[in-house]
Amino acid sequence: MLLEALEWLVTPCPWTARWDGSLARQIAIRHRHHRCRAAWADHLARSRSQVQKCQNRLAGGLMVVLGSGHLNDVPAPPSGFRSVLVDLVHPVEIQIAAACSRGRLVLETADVFEVSSRLQSVIAAADFCVSAGLLSQLALDPRSGPGPGTAALHWKLLSSARHSLLITDVAARSHPGEAWDPLFDSSALPEPCAEWIWPLIPDGESPQGPQERLVRAFQH
Repeated sequence: MLLEALEWLVTPCPWTARWDGSLARQIAIRHRHHRCRAAWADHLARSRSQVQKCQNRLAGGLMVVLGSGHLNDVPAPPSGFRSVLVDLVHPVEIQIAAACSRGRLVLETADVFEVSSRLQSVIAAADFCVSAGLLSQLALDPRSGPGPGTAALHWKLLSSARHSLLITDVAARSHPGEAWDPLFDSSALPEPCAEWIWPLIPDGESPQGPQERLVRAFQH
């Protein structure tokens, strides 16, 4: 807890991210990743592999990562790519990497839960846009409200880039063999190009018990 409090104090970010809990959640993800690294290893490797396959099909250009966080599930771009990382909070190690990148890594501070004209223009200019582990958070956020489905709107936003990749958990269950409980309406998404199971909450991590997520990848 002491390390988390120290990181909360020293991480440069908008004050809104401090009082609304965004910074605290970002820090908590780092520590959960450390605790669950063995259980999450396959999921993160599969996510990075899907991103890398798309990168390998392109000669280079501008890559945009939505909800970039700690970049646990997105590999470093190969030479020839410039990257824009979009998030409300950029962890300290990502800020240091950007400062040392000589302009190849740019940080865009934006609330990915609110699609602004600035965010739309950043994505529309991208040769490759990645959204990994973000859509399920958007769909479950109370700000989503009524109206068109979150998945449909998010896919439309991603599709404005030249190429895009969406990796998202689409359903949850507590134990293998149980029926999957959908997290949101995914009917607007195309056929997935890959699918796997992510042990999001392994045994012993939570008093509520374990939880698995069904993860799918979609390409445009």
